[in-house]
Amino acid sequence: MPGHPPEDPGRLADRLSAEPAARSPRGRGGRGPGRLPACGPARRGGRAVTGAPALSAADVAEIHDTLAQFAHVFDNDEVADLHRVFTDNAVIENTIGAGYTIEGIASARQFTGRRSPDTPDHQTLDTVLLVDAGGTVRARSRYIATLIDGEVHGGDYYDILERTPRGWRIRYRVSVPRHPILDAVELPAEFAEAWRPTAENLARFTRS
Repeated sequence: MPGHPPEDPGRLADRLSAEPAARSPRGRGGRGPGRLPACGPARRGGRAVTGAPALSAADVAEIHDTLAQFAHVFDNDEVADLHRVFTDNAVIENTIGAGYTIEGIASARQFTGRRSPDTPDHQTLDTVLLVDAGGTVRARSRYIATLIDGEVHGGDYYDILERTPRGWRIRYRVSVPRHPILDAVELPAEFAEAWRPTAENLARFTRS
């Protein structure tokens, strides 16, 4: 969640991977946080499996609705409604500064409930849906965050979504700033690669 970190955010930088520094999505060297989900295509018999499973038009509409609801629920302090956006076991990370990690819907509610009144307002746009051969559904969106003084920040949401009995929800999200350039935890290049649109992972749609 872009905005001010909670009082005890759980520093993302404290969990940096022990791997050597790699080039980040923004072109700067750095290490990635240990909570990052596994990336890359599914493999069978040692070879990459290509060809993303299809999503229905209803799936696509519901996923876009879930992503859009984040700004309404979070910015309006609708703490009890965060389950409309995130799974119960969601992991939410932000890379600004030392970074922070929020684990689980209960912690997300605590974070939202004590956010500062000058926390930016958010807009989610330009979403691209990706599905790997194993069926993992990812969304890459741009965000615009408007600060209380009128300054505008922008960045990327990297999401993994999961179909639950209540509908599509965000299981993993990391927010990565783009402009203005801020001090931030660097993500490894292979992380962003999993969210790069390709002929193999762009979501295909069924007619049903």
